[in-house]
Amino acid sequence: FDKSYKVSYINNGLKNGTSNISYKVTDINDNPIRDAKIILAISRPETNDFNKQLDKFTQKDGVYTFSNVKLNKVGKWNLIAKINVGDDYEFLNIKADTRDKKYKKF
Repeated sequence: FDKSYKVSYINNGLKNGTSNISYKVTDINDNPIRDAKIILAISRPETNDFNKQLDKFTQKDGVYTFSNVKLNKVGKWNLIAKINVGDDYEFLNIKADTRDKKYKKF
């Protein structure tokens, strides 16, 4: 996957309540990929009570957006995206926080 494509988490932070979560998918020459499939798993580090799996998104110019995602608790969230382009796939794991715009890949 990494030899052909690039994936970026492009959010400017998460919000408590409702957030949009976006990823940019391009080829190695930065041309947008418009036919990727993404499944997004969302969880909290300390409990399974808020787990979600999303597969409905919009796509424009290689930017895939999951809209109106409900995050019902302040704090840290795990975002695990499986990105498929044809038969190739990659997992992108992000640890984000509703109190801070910074995030970490894990």
